[in-house]
Amino acid sequence: MKRSNALLMLQFPVIFDTSEAVQVLRGFGDPNSKLRDLVRGGYIVRIKRGLYAVAPGFRRGAFPLEVLANRVYWPSYVSLEWALAYHNLIPEAPRQVTSVAMRNSPSSRAKRFHTPEGIFTYRFIPARAYPRGVGSYEASFGDGVTFFAMGFPEKALADKVFFEKGLSPAIGETREYLLDNLRIEEAALSELDPVLIEEIAEGYRSRKVEALARVLKGR
Repeated sequence: MKRSNALLMLQFPVIFDTSEAVQVLRGFGDPNSKLRDLVRGGYIVRIKRGLYAVAPGFRRGAFPLEVLANRVYWPSYVSLEWALAYHNLIPEAPRQVTSVAMRNSPSSRAKRFHTPEGIFTYRFIPARAYPRGVGSYEASFGDGVTFFAMGFPEKALADKVFFEKGLSPAIGETREYLLDNLRIEEAALSELDPVLIEEIAEGYRSRKVEALARVLKGR
């Protein structure tokens, strides 16, 4: 039985939802019962309600956390500290996968999901600010490739500034924040697109993000 279950794992995507699991297990009398058995047996990891992953010992190939972040809460895109580190703008490796989602009400609050694969956090921005500056990135996934949504470097930085409490919109303090607090290198700042950051800033209607755009434009 253990060997047959291990072989069964080869039929699953690396990350999948309940409906996808039922399709793989449709040959069993009760697919949902079989899914529960596989979770109890350690073949499948339950990420959250309705979302699963093949357990580490039975995975084929890569398992990018950015792809999982998109699936844990959607629509969303990877941003903030995780994206800044991905783009080599900040030196620290974050402990949580940080993402941004679209605010659907004024009371939308940050969400945090504690999963067997790590902690995934989500902050919310106005709908008008959401789409500009988000790209599709390719990643190895299982035996093949897939894509995940993540902010461009300019977008990740705009999100970081937008959520930074107590940050002044003054040009000098914004520049100091980038260089001293975030420890972004001058050379890295010089590679950012000032036109794109101006376009991104329009959606936030935030003096802090506007100051960021002015800093990058006048560097």
